[in-house]
Amino acid sequence: MFKKVLNTFGKNHFLRSGKTLPHDEIIDYGEQLAKSQRILVLMPKDPEEFQSAIASYKALRNSLSLAKFTLVVHELHAQQLPAPLKINSILITAKDITPLGLVHKNFFKHFMKAFDLVIDMNFTFELCSTFIASRSDAKVRICFCHPEREPFYNLQFSTQEENTCEQRIAVMIKYITLLMK
Repeated sequence: MFKKVLNTFGKNHFLRSGKTLPHDEIIDYGEQLAKSQRILVLMPKDPEEFQSAIASYKALRNSLSLAKFTLVVHELHAQQLPAPLKINSILITAKDITPLGLVHKNFFKHFMKAFDLVIDMNFTFELCSTFIASRSDAKVRICFCHPEREPFYNLQFSTQEENTCEQRIAVMIKYITLLMK
């Protein structure tokens, strides 16, 4: 019960902080996507979404073939992660999460180099992923459309909710590829 209250407080505090972020930079998304070399992919926490994201990862990788990918994966999916993807993956463990539901500063010290692009594969608001994206230096931060994410991402994709997870991810990848041309 107390943990839920702390998480709610942490989420509300974080969401209020997003209203003070500057949003006045104009970005040429096509150019920025085309020149992206380091990409941070925030994998979904939801098990069904995670399986779909893993299945669709190859298509994403092919559309941005020159880039180096780093995946952030919740520890509950560590066993389901294919061996070739484990090399460039970082696990979020319970130790990395504060009582407010945010990610500890120490978590960022291990990997938070300059990323050109952040792609959040969660379909719904996921506090840890949104927090990581907000702390990134990436000029382009992409996610699926959600009202609580708006202050933290600058490119959002809206898909039909009745579509399968794979179809929704395919739409995102399709438009990322189209923007690059």
